[in-house]
Amino acid sequence: MVREEKLTQALQAFESKLPKGYSAEEKALQRADFFADRQMGSDVLQVLFAVEKPSVEFVQARQVYLKKLCP
Repeated sequence: MVREEKLTQALQAFESKLPKGYSAEEKALQRADFFADRQMGSDVLQVLFAVEKPSVEFVQARQVYLKKLCP
């Protein structure tokens, strides 16, 4: 449980530093980077596929992540 609490705190601190004007897609990409840096592939996927009505650009960025995770 301690590891989860530390991760939650780290994610909250990370998100608090994101610019206020970020879109949901931009935030999702930043969160994906956060989890990717920690080698948490399933969390990367969860964040990337949680975006509702993604733009074409976001879908393309998501495809790049998929190729990195599943070469």
